[in-house]
Amino acid sequence: MNYKYILFYFFISSHILLSQEQALVKTSSEKVNSRIEIGSSYSYSGLNGLLGVSIKIKKNEIGVGVRTSITQFSRYSSSNFVGMYLEYNRMLFTEKKLNSLINIHYGNLFRKFNSPVNNEKAWFQVHELYAGYGLSYKIQKFYIVNTINYGGYIERQKSFYKNETTTFFHVGPMIKLSIKYEL
Repeated sequence: MNYKYILFYFFISSHILLSQEQALVKTSSEKVNSRIEIGSSYSYSGLNGLLGVSIKIKKNEIGVGVRTSITQFSRYSSSNFVGMYLEYNRMLFTEKKLNSLINIHYGNLFRKFNSPVNNEKAWFQVHELYAGYGLSYKIQKFYIVNTINYGGYIERQKSFYKNETTTFFHVGPMIKLSIKYEL
């Protein structure tokens, strides 16, 4: 797997979010927090590793990051898939160190693969969109976040035998566990 792409996505997305945070701090009297996140999710695309950044303003948190597949979910795959995710959290209530939240999560994974019948190459892609509920527990500057979501995914792959693109639509659950550190 080529880690240059993962680092590139992470640095670009963190630069964009942190520059937006600085602009918000200058124009707003609200407290703005930035966080870095490492975690994993399990959904149709298998077990995925996540690395991202987020900003939190009042009860809203927006995050972006990179994700990579840890398990193989496609028979066409001989290496890991790489993609990105976007996430929105809305805090519902806070009880001391415990928060409940609503979560909307979009993620994608891409991989270029070779044809088993000729020298042609094509992209295999999965797009996932989930909504759900979660809990966040704060320990000093660390947050342990667990969400349980339900939604759908679109899988697109090229059929080299028929020379056409096949698209699948399905629904299913996603479970995510992550640790965030407040900067």
